[in-house]
Amino acid sequence: MEPAKLGLIGFGEIGRAHSDALAGISEADLVAVADPSEHARKQAESLGVKTFSTHAELLSEASIDGVIIATPDELHLEPSLDAAQAGKHILVEKPIGATVQDGQKIKEAAEKAGIKLMVGHTLRFFPEYNYAKTQVAAGELGQLVSVFARRTNVISQPKRIAGRISVLGFLGVHDFDALRWIIDSEPTRIYCENATSVTHGFGVEDETFTTIRFANGVIACLHCGWFVPDNHPSGFDFRLDVTGDQGIVNLDFANSVTVKHNATGTRQPLISTALAEECRPFATSILNDTAVPVSADDGIAAVKMACAAEQSVRTGLPIDLC
Repeated sequence: MEPAKLGLIGFGEIGRAHSDALAGISEADLVAVADPSEHARKQAESLGVKTFSTHAELLSEASIDGVIIATPDELHLEPSLDAAQAGKHILVEKPIGATVQDGQKIKEAAEKAGIKLMVGHTLRFFPEYNYAKTQVAAGELGQLVSVFARRTNVISQPKRIAGRISVLGFLGVHDFDALRWIIDSEPTRIYCENATSVTHGFGVEDETFTTIRFANGVIACLHCGWFVPDNHPSGFDFRLDVTGDQGIVNLDFANSVTVKHNATGTRQPLISTALAEECRPFATSILNDTAVPVSADDGIAAVKMACAAEQSVRTGLPIDLC
């Protein structure tokens, strides 16, 4: 069977990561890249693919089966709607949209066009998070009681993002999805506090603690921020503690046993095939006409949780989701 022919819309950091991931799987071929930046297009040309300055030009290519949308978070709506109208299957990076309404529009466009729509919630494809999920599902921890997650990034990130999205929308949406997926229940109430002792000055949340009540009685807490020093060995602090009445699973990515020392310093790289394992089922869903593993509804639920947390910060009140 011929591999699925994919186009990539957006060739920034995450777009380049997707191109690397696609190079490592046999189920898909990257055939085209669209990005308004001439520098990005020149980088993409080294891959031997067609390059375009607009996504509309890429979508006019009849040979393309599907697209990966890797534009900045707030710019997912237009290319997603245009891709659906062009009949191209879609893998859109998280979050599915900047708002719940954007996510709904993308979902409806995909349903109307009869194309597949997958949301790139990459944590589901990390073996560590998958292990936590399977241990809970198999009852190895007994009855689930609580989950604590941490996702904190380097202090230079907010300057790069410059207020276009809060830490909850940029980082927290990862864990909102992972928590809902692992706990296997719908969130019913969210309360969030944001630290104000030190801010980055962009008018968005920077350092947050969010508590989440789920319908099955489980309570979760997410610490999400971006004050990790730039010289931190791993450049991030990602953790997950899953507690049941008969056991616990602890994931600690910041203290990886993989360490690199060289002239530029010491780093603990996050080594994972997760992005390739995310792209693979998208390609096989196109080739075999099967369902995608992360649906539009999953993507919308994560955005709804992030928006509720932001609303809770603004109002100082818990937000009921149902």
